Amino acid sequence: MLSIAICDDDPRQLAIAKGEAGLYFSKRGEQAEILEFSEPSAIISEISRGAWYQILLLDIVMPGVSGIDLARQ
Repeated sequence: MLSIAICDDDPRQLAIAKGEAGLYFSKRGEQAEILEFSEPSAIISEISRGAWYQILLLDIVMPGVSGIDLARQ
């Protein structure tokens, strides 16, 4: 099963991204665990605790930490 993390500060865009990712993998017969994060600090915290994601879908423009900076971390 794929582990996917989506981080977006806009709840509407977060829901859209989760729905599209779920649909994409479902059509291909793949199981995916899709976790949602509304702020970069939450995903950083989970990763520092040992969480591991095969795919990260990150909003680029977020307050505090951009998606690009988040990916670098």
